[in-house]
Amino acid sequence: MLRLTKMLHQTDPKGKYLDYYERSLYNHILSSQHPENGGFVYFTQIRPGHYRVYSQPHTSMWCCVGSGMENHSKYGEMIYAYQGNHLYINLFIPSRLNWRDQEVEIVQENNFPEQASTTLHIHPKKNGKKFALHVRKPAWLSEKPSIRINGKIYKIDRIEGDFFTIDREWKKVIKSLFSFLWVYIQNSYQIKVNTIVYSMVQLY
Repeated sequence: MLRLTKMLHQTDPKGKYLDYYERSLYNHILSSQHPENGGFVYFTQIRPGHYRVYSQPHTSMWCCVGSGMENHSKYGEMIYAYQGNHLYINLFIPSRLNWRDQEVEIVQENNFPEQASTTLHIHPKKNGKKFALHVRKPAWLSEKPSIRINGKIYKIDRIEGDFFTIDREWKKVIKSLFSFLWVYIQNSYQIKVNTIVYSMVQLY
């Protein structure tokens, strides 16, 4: 489904595809590997409160282990995209981008989804580099983000579809901080905080 979502977004760029991609990445792909012993999950059950079976080094080498390894290469696939002098921040994942065409290096730092913010360190090789930075407007956002550039509050230039746009001349070593306020959703089956879904077991 992530491959299909990526292709749909490439042909018809929309935030709903990125929202789905993000939810799948954090709630399914990330949780498919055991955080301590590295085993891969056999399958993900949709039944609430159901157990998961993870592979063992010497006893459980299923076909799912091979595809499970492949899954985790997807973390860096959709973080950034570009077209001409427009750079799109699709996902909030700590990363480093070497944008060769524009001679710009972008370093993204955050503790998402634990903290509601991300920081972009922008390093153009030449002073006064002009390009538009488009930051995704996720579905879980409840209001416009607070943006600070080098410590000073910055007003969003415009909103284009599902992206907040900052179109300006970027000088050397610029630190941009985006602070988010996210939606808290609760129903009888789940609690959803930003993109993370917490399942609930009904007690009788």
